[in-house]
Amino acid sequence: MLGAAREVEPSLSRGDDFILFWHRVGRIAFHAANDARERGETAEAMALVLAGPAHWQTEAYWRRYDDHEALTAYILYENGGRTEAIQRLRARPVLGGQAERALKDIEAAP
Repeated sequence: MLGAAREVEPSLSRGDDFILFWHRVGRIAFHAANDARERGETAEAMALVLAGPAHWQTEAYWRRYDDHEALTAYILYENGGRTEAIQRLRARPVLGGQAERALKDIEAAP
């Protein structure tokens, strides 16, 4: 699905009429990455967490789905990107509960 969405992205609307579609693409990336992480496949999780067309990766999406923001940070950290994970979370104007907890966890980790 994520690859297919990337292929047809140029022909899809980027307006508000498609916002639910784009959020759905983001949720597919979230669930796929989360499943891979739970299986211990950190490299696969890294490839999936931001997969598909980048159009779903909006500030509105990250605010609404702070679980995905938190998962992205944890996966970055687990793949050796501690600094990148912290910078990503600190760059957000507002952090939801799960993302805020991820920031605290990663900052406290060795």
